[in-house]
Amino acid sequence: MNVVQKLPFSLSLACCIMMSACSQEDTQVPQPQTEKVPSTANLKVNAIPVMPPTDGPAGLGVYANGWFKFVNYKPDDLHEHAAGTSTLTHAWGHPAMPWLKPLPEPVPKAGNFLTFIRHENVLGAGIQGHSQVRTIIKNLKPGKKYSISLYGASSIGIVNGLTTQYADAIYILTTGTNVGYAYIDLAGLKAQWKHRILTFQATGTTATFLFGCLGPGGSLPKQYYYYGHLFVDLDSLQEI
Repeated sequence: MNVVQKLPFSLSLACCIMMSACSQEDTQVPQPQTEKVPSTANLKVNAIPVMPPTDGPAGLGVYANGWFKFVNYKPDDLHEHAAGTSTLTHAWGHPAMPWLKPLPEPVPKAGNFLTFIRHENVLGAGIQGHSQVRTIIKNLKPGKKYSISLYGASSIGIVNGLTTQYADAIYILTTGTNVGYAYIDLAGLKAQWKHRILTFQATGTTATFLFGCLGPGGSLPKQYYYYGHLFVDLDSLQEI
């Protein structure tokens, strides 16, 4: 298969995240107490923002806690818009779907990671699709700066009897930050992790991060299938 057309980097997040918060003061009957119980409001103020790690059970359509598939198409076909959790050796952890070149550990004792795709004319003539994953970081302090340690990669396998291609980049779209778009450059990397520390300034108390993959440029005919990967470790988010 020939690697073809690189899709534009200027993508639209196309999602509206509506968050509402409500708090209720605790009402206590006067009585002797030896210690004061913190109110729900105080717990919210003191909560530490966290970006969820991607290590979770492997499987197609399976995600670590705090991660979700972003769906903006109907119907959502599980294979045309495949996403989920993979291992270093197999797509979705499925024994019949090995990577042709296993991935190394992005960090020592790393766990599983998220996988998403982009394809055209591989699952059938005229069939194209892509998938994206997202997470929401809460309890941010507006105006404060943060850094996130991210690892991106791509690997290849066999789909419909054909070898897939390596993705060229992992793109990142955000809301609630001063960084609308960023990416992890994977050009020339084959089953290798690329580390990027992304810094941003919070513009609200929550921020949404969405990830997908892109392929390199090329010429007709359009026929490609890319796997993109994202690994996020524990304590990857830091206030700076």
